[in-house]
Amino acid sequence: MIKPSLEDVVSKGEFVAHRTYYGQKVLLYRLEVYLVETHYSQETNKIQSMNFIEWHSAAKVYKSKTLLLSLN
Repeated sequence: MIKPSLEDVVSKGEFVAHRTYYGQKVLLYRLEVYLVETHYSQETNKIQSMNFIEWHSAAKVYKSKTLLLSLN
């Protein structure tokens, strides 16, 4: 399976949660079997990076958020 592009993640992915990390807004999306974080800079109004994240890592990082993560 080919990993999705940033465009696919934002347009077709399901928004799951968000957090702040060193002044950047980090948005967590689910697209098919992937969990993807996008790092958005409010200063530049641009996405700085996109990272694929493992399910168990997302559960740790977003532990204060209510996450409904399933493969359904």
